[in-house]
Amino acid sequence: MSMSSLSTPISGLQAAQAGLYVTGHNLANHHSPGFTRQLVGQSTFFSRNIGRDAGGIMQIGLGTQISGIRQVRDHFLDMRWRASAPELNFWDVRAGTGQRLDDIFGELHGEFRLQGVLLDLNRALHELNNEAPSIESRGNFIAFAGAFINRVAGAAAAMEQRQMELNNNVASSVRRINQLTTEIHDMNERIMLEEASGANANDFRDRRNNAIDELSTIITITAREDSRGRINIISNGHPLLVNGHRMQMGLQYSAPNSLFVHPVFTWEDGILPDDADVRAFFNWGAMTNMRDVPPDGSLLSMIVSRGLSAADHTTPNSTDAWDVFNMTHGVIPQVQAQLDTMLNAIVTMFNTAFTTAHPDHGMPRNQHGHIHGQIVPPATEPLDLNLFVETISGRGMVMGNISINPFLLGEGGASRLPLTFDGPDDNRLVGQIIEQWNSATITMPQLGTVGDDFIQFPGWYGFGVDGFYRNFITQMATITSTAMGFLQTSTEEMNSWDNRRLQISGVSLEEEMSNMIRFQHAYNASARMINMLDSMMDRIINQTGRVGM
Repeated sequence: MSMSSLSTPISGLQAAQAGLYVTGHNLANHHSPGFTRQLVGQSTFFSRNIGRDAGGIMQIGLGTQISGIRQVRDHFLDMRWRASAPELNFWDVRAGTGQRLDDIFGELHGEFRLQGVLLDLNRALHELNNEAPSIESRGNFIAFAGAFINRVAGAAAAMEQRQMELNNNVASSVRRINQLTTEIHDMNERIMLEEASGANANDFRDRRNNAIDELSTIITITAREDSRGRINIISNGHPLLVNGHRMQMGLQYSAPNSLFVHPVFTWEDGILPDDADVRAFFNWGAMTNMRDVPPDGSLLSMIVSRGLSAADHTTPNSTDAWDVFNMTHGVIPQVQAQLDTMLNAIVTMFNTAFTTAHPDHGMPRNQHGHIHGQIVPPATEPLDLNLFVETISGRGMVMGNISINPFLLGEGGASRLPLTFDGPDDNRLVGQIIEQWNSATITMPQLGTVGDDFIQFPGWYGFGVDGFYRNFITQMATITSTAMGFLQTSTEEMNSWDNRRLQISGVSLEEEMSNMIRFQHAYNASARMINMLDSMMDRIINQTGRVGM
């Protein structure tokens, strides 16, 4: 027996010790997000020939060597997980937007249920038609008209609030993308430095993988490791991180006179004007021509849900590129445009009818110049017979900027509401308004006759106001239902890949405890072998010397 015999149990002792260290590291981090379990790689050290037999050369091993400490990951499962993450998060944002719209308009529990106020307004209109138009019935009609536009204004404000939340989330997501690409870049450099010196960089690889996973939830990415251990990242055809060079993303206003932003490549910290000559991260022109935008992460979903600009009743017929995108893919802009179309149709219908009414307002005067006990306004008082007016002049008759004509409010206001064509005995005007309410095409009454069409509900022919609103609610529910269906499917697929990945990369307490016992026994066995060899060598050296003396 030679001194070299000690190398075998010593190498076993070192291998067992490394196994215990790695097992303890796994146990200590089993709750750490994104931690990948590690294994000690072992291989046979050199061997020595000790002779030959019928089977060939006989060899004896000279010990165990540690080939490295590796992470237990499956590259294919990582790719599949990162390919599923953008779709899941895209539909998660879309479903959240749909649920917010349901919270606004839902007829069972919505914050701004419009069906009730529409029915009240229609009922008040029929009261004007079924009885002599009294001050009370006129006042009720004006009150319900005001309640309707106020309810629509509230719904519009809630949608705008959701858009601004999404807009802020877009800005936050762009900042987070820059942070993640910076972290991945830093980890690339750290990993190359550590592994070049032979050190273990698995914990740095975990941090990098966590950053890559999070990045894949925001945008679709392709991540590949080069021969030097660096991860290169490409997204949407753009190199975000390649060969140590990182691209910086910033923000640009998406449309003229809009507060909405979208991501572009720039090193500027502030928000660039909409006409700045920079490269956009998303190709909006190409997406406009798509039937459906690809489900490429939460960032795109935020922008699609929010839209590229606010919408109103003029948007569906616009040729502006942003408006075309809004009506093709924008979730909230489509709802805004449809709701404002209905509002604009009702407003235009009433205003057109009342401005063509008889100048005496349809109310008989008595010999003292009173109308049903109320004083007729002086001839010098300006009198606008429109039922609805702009709240702030110049902004247009759109949601949130419509109010009841102030001349119809307050003392004597209801008496000014014009309701006839040819005097107090002519009740055809209200009847024609009711006809238009139930008609798919709203027309302009002209002194007792029906004039040319001037407005239609785009895309929904065959419906009056009530039918339009019912289909509006149905379409909105379909948007939410579709998003929820895709979200459920994506969640199931994502969970499948996640579970398979965890089965390989996750830490099992039972398995690690079993490994700890196994390595502890191996350590004890190697230690006992060293003790035995030490005892044998002590006897041979010390005892043999004494006998010779």
